[in-house]
Amino acid sequence: SQGIPVIGAAEDGTEWITSNNMFGVFGYTDPRIVTTTYGQYFKMQGATNVGSLGYSISPSSAESAKGAAASAEAVGLKAGYLNANFPFGSTNVQPVALAMKSAGVDAVTASTDPNSAFALITALRQVGANPKVAVFATGYGGDLQQAGPDAQQVAQGLSFLSTWEPVELHTSATTQFQNDLKSVGITTDPTYAEYAGYTSIALLVQGLQGAGSNPSNSSLINALSHITNFTAAGLFGSHSINLSQRVGSLGPDNCYWFAKYSGSTFQPVSGAVPLCGTVVPGKTVTPSS
Repeated sequence: SQGIPVIGAAEDGTEWITSNNMFGVFGYTDPRIVTTTYGQYFKMQGATNVGSLGYSISPSSAESAKGAAASAEAVGLKAGYLNANFPFGSTNVQPVALAMKSAGVDAVTASTDPNSAFALITALRQVGANPKVAVFATGYGGDLQQAGPDAQQVAQGLSFLSTWEPVELHTSATTQFQNDLKSVGITTDPTYAEYAGYTSIALLVQGLQGAGSNPSNSSLINALSHITNFTAAGLFGSHSINLSQRVGSLGPDNCYWFAKYSGSTFQPVSGAVPLCGTVVPGKTVTPSS
């Protein structure tokens, strides 16, 4: 063990709470679909060679890891290291770090729990392989802030994505979100679970508004299935979700909001709040591919 604290529970930052429900706040997501969003971010950060890590036991983690590598290749970058067969929850990452260094990797992403991801960054630094960019789907906001000084030290300079507007943008939607949290006594930076819970309630309210004056289970399901413009209470910015469409990423319109952790704060990345990719035609991944 590298002694890195666990920040969250979802292996790739977003799926367990939202996508496996009948009506998730990101609609019908399919991690087999490849989009260019990850690749575009690596490229704008000056990377040329990507390393990606995922868990063998979890199809969504393996697909996400392979999708990130395919995304890099789709924008002309090299995917020099791909390992979608890493043991679940392991922090035995020294062999991975050495393999990434040998492959000349200068960009890293891990579709894993934070303990594996942060251990990997620590190991890469220990072997003298300091990637130009490292992107993780778990850790933005209160999850990292509450994880303690050890995790915050490891996180320096790392990029974290969010599927909603970061509160550091101070939009009308993020201001309302924080004010609503304060009204129930929450004054710390919002966690992933708080974002997900807040926007799930917004989705339920929108569904109830279309379900009639005496909503039933069937009328609510019908109303939810016909929502084509869910904005997550404005936290999707100018974007929205059509719940009836299959999409390749958890962000609306294949968009993610990226922020780098510096000191004790998250800094939104210029040109990447949000960064929106496109679906790569005819390209899919599977856990065994």
